[in-house]
Amino acid sequence: LVGEWWLEPEAIADVAGKLGILTAPDLGLYNGLPLGASDLFDVLENMGLSPLSMQEGTGRQAEGIVARTVPMLFTRKGERLMFKLKFKDF
Repeated sequence: LVGEWWLEPEAIADVAGKLGILTAPDLGLYNGLPLGASDLFDVLENMGLSPLSMQEGTGRQAEGIVARTVPMLFTRKGERLMFKLKFKDF
């Protein structure tokens, strides 16, 4: 949030890159949510290792996905509609 405006994901990645901050990688658009552990595993397997894990050299799989809508939607309180779906929650 910058002032009263939410930045688009591309702008967030640009700013984070300039500051040397890691962001969750963009996995592309999906038309549905993973319905089970195997669906989520397929998404994570296609992504590879966690960016933080690669930087640390630990070689860990990403823990989940950050899901958001396109176009950006908001709750009645004006908060962005997004969530993190973790593999361990399945």
